Amino acid sequence: MTSDTKGDSTSSKAQELMLWLYWHGGQVPIGWAEGPTATINGLFGKDGWKLYQGLNRDTGIVVSSLLAPEDDMFGGAEGGQFSGDIKDWLVALAKNGVFEETTFVNVGNAGNEPYWGDVFFDNTLGLRINL
Repeated sequence: MTSDTKGDSTSSKAQELMLWLYWHGGQVPIGWAEGPTATINGLFGKDGWKLYQGLNRDTGIVVSSLLAPEDDMFGGAEGGQFSGDIKDWLVALAKNGVFEETTFVNVGNAGNEPYWGDVFFDNTLGLRINL
């Protein structure tokens, strides 16, 4: 979650950012129906990242989702891994006008969002945010 105000993660000025490293099966981000608002190249060694944006009607917060290129995602249905500096993602979003470079990152987390079938997770996450 980002905001112009340090510590804010719930007001209408806050934004939710999502980085989709692997996706399939019909699950799509908020804003999918309107189409991508930008294409970002050269992020984490891949070209063709698509940015989707839309309002989460439940929270009133804008969600910006950056999806890995459909033909060059991280991992697959059998699993995968990702290692990278999330700051590169944030800088790419700032360069595309999603937020100002002075915006605060107030909340950070990671996870998976399965929506069908049987799922087993074995995840390790290392995340450090310096405010």
